[in-house]
Amino acid sequence: MAGTRRTRLVTILSASNFAPRNNSHSIAKGFAILAVVLVLTVVAAVALLLTRESASNSSRIGLTRDVVQAQYVSEAGFRHAQWKLAQSAGCAGYTNLLNVPFSDGSYSVMVAPDSGSPVSLS
Repeated sequence: MAGTRRTRLVTILSASNFAPRNNSHSIAKGFAILAVVLVLTVVAAVALLLTRESASNSSRIGLTRDVVQAQYVSEAGFRHAQWKLAQSAGCAGYTNLLNVPFSDGSYSVMVAPDSGSPVSLS
């Protein structure tokens, strides 16, 4: 009885190894692989677009920061010149502010004329 089972098991295993494959099963695997490759391609394209958009936003933010910083430096220069004019005794002896360091930049303010009234700041 044990010998018959062994023979029968070997026969079943041998028959399954040499049986022709079902082509519809192989085609289904091929379509599944194609679908996975297409999904991965779409995901990669979206990731690339998001990365480019992020880099573009970062450069725009950097430019905006530089513009705002320049505005603050120029405002500081103007306020400094107004303060110096207010500290002057009389209407003479106005001095220019040249290359005054402030934050990451510097400013210069020219007073014209250097005496009398009114004066302009540039």
